[in-house]
Amino acid sequence: MSLALRIVDSRGILLLCPRKYLEVSGMTNEELAAIRTIMREETNASEQRMRALTREEVNAAVYASEQRMRALMHEEINAAVYASEQRLGTLVREDVNASEQRLGERLDKFDQRLGRVDERLGKLEATIASIGERLHRVEVLQTQMASSLAQMGSVLNEVTIKVNELLMSFIALDQKVEGIKRDIQKLIYRLDTADEAISGLSSRLKMHRDTPINEAHPHSAA
Repeated sequence: MSLALRIVDSRGILLLCPRKYLEVSGMTNEELAAIRTIMREETNASEQRMRALTREEVNAAVYASEQRMRALMHEEINAAVYASEQRLGTLVREDVNASEQRLGERLDKFDQRLGRVDERLGKLEATIASIGERLHRVEVLQTQMASSLAQMGSVLNEVTIKVNELLMSFIALDQKVEGIKRDIQKLIYRLDTADEAISGLSSRLKMHRDTPINEAHPHSAA
């Protein structure tokens, strides 16, 4: 066991109390246990206060460090931004000068192209005027063609009537031709029948001529 007991007073100050002094004072075990409990509670409270004080000091130190870091970073950022702005301003001026020069060259070329475009527009206007005259002549021709087409329409109507009449005559003629064809077919059929009859008669005459008389006319010989 330890030769001394730790005692913390109300101010949070740690005191050492020799165990022999407590034993000589004649305290009982219960009183010693109560003193130990009180000292333990005082020790815990002191530790809590010390932790709170330490936390506050650490937070204050961290906050101060953050403020100093922010100030330093703000100064460095401002310096870097200023230097960047200076470099950017120089680059921008150089780019603007170069752009103005290129733009001037392009404007000169554009003016030249506009001059050529004006010339082409003059030629185009002359061409459009010529086209207008041609269109006028075309309109006149269209009017004349419309009149001619109207006359042709009346002529075509008359031709259509004549064609229809000829078509009806052709149909009647075709019907007559069909009747003549049927008559010819009947005549051919009759000629074929007569030819067959003549062929049969010729065959019989030939057979009669080639047959002996006694066979051909047996009754005549008797």
